[in-house]
Amino acid sequence: MKIGDLVRWKHPLYAGSVGMIVQFSEFYTSGEDTGHSKICVQWLDEDASQRSCSWYARSGLKAISEDR
Repeated sequence: MKIGDLVRWKHPLYAGSVGMIVQFSEFYTSGEDTGHSKICVQWLDEDASQRSCSWYARSGLKAISEDR
């Protein structure tokens, strides 16, 4: 996963939500998921303009469109 990728949260309550990766934590430097890395996602829904990005573990996200 990279900045600009579109993702969905794997949690069933939010399966329809789509977000964009906007930042990685400072612990995500090698590009490999260590289990401690966090990814900042800006959700692209009606309330996105009123929300800041949220931090998630990579294991909780699924890439749906990769920016390459």
